[in-house]
Amino acid sequence: MGRGGGNRRQGGFGAPVRTEHPEYPDRRQSHRRAEAGARGLLPECGRLDDPAKPHERPRKTRCDRRLHGGGNRRMIYLKSYTIPTLEEEEDHAERYWGHGNPHPREYPYGIFPYKGLRRIEFSEVTIFCGGNGSGKSTLLNLIAESLNLPRITPFNTSLYFHEYIERMCRWETVGDRGITPGSAIYTSDDVFYGLIDRRVENFETEKRRDETAADYISEKAAAHRGELAYRTLADYDKLVKRLEVRHKTMSKYVTAHAGQLATPDSNGQYALNFFRTHFRDDCLFLLDEPENSLSPKYQTEVAELIEQYARFFGCQFVISTHSPFFLSMKGALIYDLDSVPVSTKAWWELENMRAYFALFEANRGRFGD
Repeated sequence: MGRGGGNRRQGGFGAPVRTEHPEYPDRRQSHRRAEAGARGLLPECGRLDDPAKPHERPRKTRCDRRLHGGGNRRMIYLKSYTIPTLEEEEDHAERYWGHGNPHPREYPYGIFPYKGLRRIEFSEVTIFCGGNGSGKSTLLNLIAESLNLPRITPFNTSLYFHEYIERMCRWETVGDRGITPGSAIYTSDDVFYGLIDRRVENFETEKRRDETAADYISEKAAAHRGELAYRTLADYDKLVKRLEVRHKTMSKYVTAHAGQLATPDSNGQYALNFFRTHFRDDCLFLLDEPENSLSPKYQTEVAELIEQYARFFGCQFVISTHSPFFLSMKGALIYDLDSVPVSTKAWWELENMRAYFALFEANRGRFGD
């Protein structure tokens, strides 16, 4: 376990980073992913702080001790993530660009220092909770890009986003496991666009089916009139088609040539199936507001799915949410991004949850026994 063992890389704030494509951050990220794939592992860790003095080294946390529990397959892959302070952001900007530079005002500069957020330690299930604009998604994107996690839908970034990560953010993985292949970040946009894609696909399939059905009827009528005689090789394909029409019902013919419509799942059922098909054993998953498009029933089912994968299938989850169904998952470590400084809280201590409680308490009589 420990802090990445002998494989970790070290460097202080502002240390130059060697890259193959410094002018093209997208190509640089792709290059790193390719290298990671060739090694069979994604990068184990990123820019770590200067070696800690003995009295400054973090003590073993509850997260570490959980690794040794019982027959359950509880695993930690990402141990900690450290964000620069305001002084470090300003020092970095002055050192590399001098006075009057725009960097402290560029995304993601200046978001977290004012929240007093510095070092994040992770459990099997870690949750970032906060209102809109609190930085939940930004924090997930910083972690995902630091670890080069694959994603489906692009996210809004800035010219200095990857520079911010490379020069000032630091992270640790546990032992020599690294971040395993199959790990990924999934967002609510992935589910939403998946639903849109399915509807577009169904629209195109339905159009093909209508055209194929019309063709079937035309061929049936031509066969009845006896319009085709097999005289030359050029007529062979037409003859095969005519014979197929003669021996198949319209339904079977249309399905064979135009395909079938995808099952019209509800948004909640589609989202549940999305997570069921994308989760893998022994992986790290980042989930950005998975409750979007989910009814309370399906939020509960996805939350149970996450608990099962964390407990029995060796997965670790980092989630941004303000849903009570995800916040109340057993054993979740919750960071309240609305509080200053940011602190860990039990789910029932969160301001949003207490607002829900006050609403239901004031209307207790309406719910009956």
